[in-house]
Amino acid sequence: MPNSRNTMETERQVNAGLLREESFVFTKADLALLFVAFLWGASFTVIKDAYREIPAVPFVGMRFVLAGLSMVPFLIWNRHSLPRTRMAWTGALVIGGLGVAGYQILFSLGLQYTTASKSTLIVATSPLFTALVVALLGIARPRISQIYGMLVALAGVALLTLGDASLSSLSERDALLGDLLTLGAAMATGSGVALAERYLAGADGATIMSVAVIVGSALIQPFAWRQMVAFPWRQVSLLAWLEMLYAAFVAGSLGYILWYRSIPRIGAVRASLYGFLIPVVGVVTAVVALGDRLTSVQALGALLVLLGIAAARGWFGLLFGRGKA
Repeated sequence: MPNSRNTMETERQVNAGLLREESFVFTKADLALLFVAFLWGASFTVIKDAYREIPAVPFVGMRFVLAGLSMVPFLIWNRHSLPRTRMAWTGALVIGGLGVAGYQILFSLGLQYTTASKSTLIVATSPLFTALVVALLGIARPRISQIYGMLVALAGVALLTLGDASLSSLSERDALLGDLLTLGAAMATGSGVALAERYLAGADGATIMSVAVIVGSALIQPFAWRQMVAFPWRQVSLLAWLEMLYAAFVAGSLGYILWYRSIPRIGAVRASLYGFLIPVVGVVTAVVALGDRLTSVQALGALLVLLGIAAARGWFGLLFGRGKA
């Protein structure tokens, strides 16, 4: 019996995150999240390249017409998982308004003026704004690691934004505007998650995001419709259309469904580690495909952003067995 009690206590501590599991089994959910991390990381470069032919506003408008329509069959198939309560619908609407429409409008405009590598690093700070809003609303008190991590990451964003822009073909003023719009996008999506969190307990994540994409798509159209309709789409090359389809269906609809379907299978803590790959993939693909370059100051800023995110989300403790994320 003593051995049995010891075994039960060990299992309880593992489940509580107090001890690390001795073995790591790579599952289909891990593979799906790894796949999506690469899809989302590469999407910054794909969209930036498409901007050579399609301006930001018509692009985001058409992208979310396609993405919104593609979510309808998924919702019909999974209608049994649709929100059942007013609170759950409220959460979906908040994410659709802030996390999809607000984020995509600011992100799309920002990417038009800044580089893909800086954009992916600035957007990666959105979980820090989630933690900040949660703390301001009194939902949860931030841990000291979150406070330090947020300060480090924001210092990194400052270095990215204010670093020497002479290596970029963009003017310094345009680059600063793009960085600030992108930071606003990170704030919008981070705040949307925080505000919606209290409404979504027990809701199916993939279904909620599908509803949010449809809501966000509808809210984007008043902003983009006039320019989207007036744009000469017949002059767009096949490559730019393929980049549009990638952004709408592959990194968009497919990415959302795979990501939010996989998280419950392995847990949010383990899933969050794959999110750390997104800015890394984003910077590498931008450097290789677009020739983006970071000055030494901006490279230091990129490192601070990654370290700040890792510290704020408790990943150092998770990886080295000193706590839980």
